[in-house]
Amino acid sequence: MKLLLISPASAIHTIRWANSLINHVDELHLVSMHTILEKLDDRIEVHHLKIKAPLGYLFNYKALKKIIVSVSPDIINTHYLSGYGMLSYLSVNKNKTPYLLSMWGSDVYIFPNKSIFHKYLIKLTTEKATRLASTSIAMRKEFQKIYPSYKNEISLTPFGVDTKNFSPNTKVKKNSLFTIGIAKNLEGKYGVEYLIQSFKEFNERNPKSQLEIIGDGIIKEDLKKLSRKLNLENKIIFHGRVNNNKLSNILNTWDVYVIPSLFESFGVSAVEASSCALPVIGTNVGGLPEVIEDNITGFIIPSKNPQAISEKLQILFDNVELRVEMGKKGRELVLKNYDWEENVKTMMVIYNKTINDFNSKN
Repeated sequence: MKLLLISPASAIHTIRWANSLINHVDELHLVSMHTILEKLDDRIEVHHLKIKAPLGYLFNYKALKKIIVSVSPDIINTHYLSGYGMLSYLSVNKNKTPYLLSMWGSDVYIFPNKSIFHKYLIKLTTEKATRLASTSIAMRKEFQKIYPSYKNEISLTPFGVDTKNFSPNTKVKKNSLFTIGIAKNLEGKYGVEYLIQSFKEFNERNPKSQLEIIGDGIIKEDLKKLSRKLNLENKIIFHGRVNNNKLSNILNTWDVYVIPSLFESFGVSAVEASSCALPVIGTNVGGLPEVIEDNITGFIIPSKNPQAISEKLQILFDNVELRVEMGKKGRELVLKNYDWEENVKTMMVIYNKTINDFNSKN
C-alpha cells in the first residue's frame, strides 16, 4: 500500500502515526506546511508545502495536486476537517483516490461554533471524503449531533500509547513530596488554571506536596503569574516541553495525574498516565469518561471546579492503597483497549475498508 498522509508535522500525533504506519505500508509520503519537531523515520518521504498556515490552507492546493499526481497513492489520509481538510477539499479528486478524513477535537468542539460559515466549512470538507474517522465515541456523537444529515459510517481509530515505553517503573525514584502532575499544551481549553487554584487549597492542608506542569503554550506566562499571585512559585514546577519518548520517566515520579480540561476529544494524556499506573482525575467532558473509569481507574469530576479537584486529591492523598489499586486498574484498561500497536492495526483495517468503499462506488 502507498499511503499519502496530509497532516501537521509539528504535532506529536502526526509523528507517531507516520513512524508506526511506515512499518505496515510499502511507501509513506507525508505532506505538511508545518515544521517537524520530533524524529521522523528516514523511510518516510516528506513533502514540504511552501506557503505557511493559515494562508497555506487555501493557496497550497496547486502544489498538493501535483504531489498527489506524482505519488499516485493508494489512499490519502488527511488529519483535521478544518485547515488541512480544506486544503484537501481543494486538491483531492474524490473519483480517483480513496480518501480518509480524520477529525480532531477542535474540528468538532470549537471550529463549527465560531459562526454559521465555519460550521458550513466543516460540512463542505467532509463531503469529499470516502470515509470519516474519529478517535473517540464522544467526538463521533458530537459530530453527528452538529451534522445530523451526515449518514455515512464514522470509524473509530483510538490513539493509544506504546505500553512498553509508558509502563510502571519502580526503579524510578519517587519524590519525597506528594506530587500531582499534568502534561498538556498550555492552552485555555485544558483548564490548567483550575488545577493551580485547587492546588492552592490542597497544599495549605498538605504542605508536603507539589505540582508539576509539563508543556508549552500561549498561556504559560499567565499560569506562572497565577502561581506567583497565589504564592505557589516554590511549589509548582514548570518543565516546559518534554520529548514524548522521555515523558514516562517523569510520570513515574508522580503520585496523581489531573486533567481539568474544558473539552477533550479523546484524552491520550490520560491513557499515558494510566499506562504508567497513575490514578487519573479528569473532567466530565468529551472522551475523558471513555478512558477514565470513574471510581475504578480514577475520578470523573465537573469542569471548572477547583473544589472538586481538591476533594479528590485529598482522597488519594489519604489512601495509598486506593492510589495503587486505581493505577493497577488503569494499566489493565490501557492494555485491553489502548495498546498502540493494536490501534495501528485498526487504522490499517480502516484504510482497507476505505479502499473497498471507494472501489464499490467507482
